[in-house]
Amino acid sequence: MALAAAFNWINVAGVGIMSAGLGKDFAKKPLQNEYITNVNIGIGTGLDSMSGNCPNVNVYTKDGARAGQSKSNEHLGGKHKTFKASQAKKVWVNEKDEIELKIANTQLIGGAKQVEPHYLKLTMFAEDAPCIASVSAASAGVAWGWFGDFAKVCGAQWYHSNKIFGDGVYQPACVYMDRNFSHGIYARGMSMHMPDFGTAKAVVDQYQQNPDLLCKSAKRMTMYHDTEPDDGLRLRFPDDWTSRGYNQDGTDKFPNQVVDNQATYNDPKTSAPSPPPDKFRRDGNSTTTAISNNQEGHLVISESENHSAKDLCEHPTSLGPDFVSTEEGIFCDMTAKEYWFLCSATLKTGCFDVDKKEMVGGKPGIVTRDLETGRVIPEKKYESHNHWKRDEWRWGRVKRSGWKRAVFDIYHGHWPQ
Repeated sequence: MALAAAFNWINVAGVGIMSAGLGKDFAKKPLQNEYITNVNIGIGTGLDSMSGNCPNVNVYTKDGARAGQSKSNEHLGGKHKTFKASQAKKVWVNEKDEIELKIANTQLIGGAKQVEPHYLKLTMFAEDAPCIASVSAASAGVAWGWFGDFAKVCGAQWYHSNKIFGDGVYQPACVYMDRNFSHGIYARGMSMHMPDFGTAKAVVDQYQQNPDLLCKSAKRMTMYHDTEPDDGLRLRFPDDWTSRGYNQDGTDKFPNQVVDNQATYNDPKTSAPSPPPDKFRRDGNSTTTAISNNQEGHLVISESENHSAKDLCEHPTSLGPDFVSTEEGIFCDMTAKEYWFLCSATLKTGCFDVDKKEMVGGKPGIVTRDLETGRVIPEKKYESHNHWKRDEWRWGRVKRSGWKRAVFDIYHGHWPQ
């Protein structure tokens, strides 16, 4: 998806989720006598609804002082449970499948108190990579949220998530972090300046018009390739930035002081801007060089109208298992980064059978080409799968009306040339 188009989706969906009451999906504000910061982390995808290890989280004030720290590498395992992260802190998975952290603000000079959580830094200290869809933080009367789409549009490695916000109108992408960079994952950590990710139209319009204000400002947001839990922030804004750095509508008053060209999101050797791979090469070979499928043998099937298998296949930094969009009628082979239509009454070969979870038309152990396109039909076998069903969600959502019909009307049921 082009950068402008991605921002447009954040804009449309973001305004919708605010009007639908996103605030209830943020971390809850602590009680007045609780000297803590509540942090919620939404994990977007995995073999379970919750998958991976809990990242370490540091909370910083507007002047860069570390207020508190949660050190836990507990594996989430897809189950709701409670456990001790360290003394006076607790981590648990709530009914919305989010990690809930209660981080004691005990590292401040002068003693514990509630402080506005201007910066968060997340760092992996364990090896099982989560895919993070959302982060929210609340303390001292404020509650701020961040979504994976903001990092996705800047080049972070991402995948669709099954997290929903605003009564179902918005499903953000999730982005990966991993301790030992296994399975092609670049980032070990990330940080964000939490006040800067509101979905007010003026703010998102600003990022769309000048993406450098979001993507080339390490003060605002960045991924880290080499960092440790006790390492500080790479960069931060001046102490008085909150009072002097913004216009009334939340946009930047001094854009030239925001951009620092220090932010990173992916391996520059594999993530340089380039055209998407040719999905229709008749030799059947993919033009991708980086790892794009980090869960071979796993399949995700989604009934959500917010998920596009085509977009996933065409995006240069998408990463994850094979994917089916039943709404589009498309299967994405993430290993080859090419997509195929689902089988139907009129398409019976060179297609993906979603019930049998296999490609139709190929012969085991024999290179078989689709007669229509000349492409090699891949062999697919799955040991596990997720099925994100429509009736499991709250579907008061924004609809991309007519998309599926348009695909088949334009291409007349045939693969586009």
